[in-house]
Amino acid sequence: MLAQNFKTAADLQIREEYHAAFIKLLGMLERGELIHVKRCYGKPIKNGFNMASVWSDHDGCSSVGCILGWANVIACGGPNQRYSISQSAEGSRALDRLFMPHYYEDGEHTVEEAAHALRTYLVTGEADWS
Repeated sequence: MLAQNFKTAADLQIREEYHAAFIKLLGMLERGELIHVKRCYGKPIKNGFNMASVWSDHDGCSSVGCILGWANVIACGGPNQRYSISQSAEGSRALDRLFMPHYYEDGEHTVEEAAHALRTYLVTGEADWS
């Protein structure tokens, strides 16, 4: 297997625990461990992914989140333990583009698109949602 060519946490201007969480989340996305969920309709889902939901644990949805929500779960041990990911304003703009791509509110971005965006963010510092 080829070595990963990711920027460091310092390069991305994010906290180390989120850098590690993003790498772990990327693996989960690429291995298909998370599934795209449009709506829960009261049905419990443990591995749901939807860019329109930071984290959903209501209406029977036990685990549906976006990149930010899952990073919080991985880095902090739970969805309600939210810490600042960014260490600088520049990092925040790049993270905004990762967390809020065009039309993220409709929840249509797929797991594959999210994996691509997260990988390009880790490699280049910019999320590519194309």
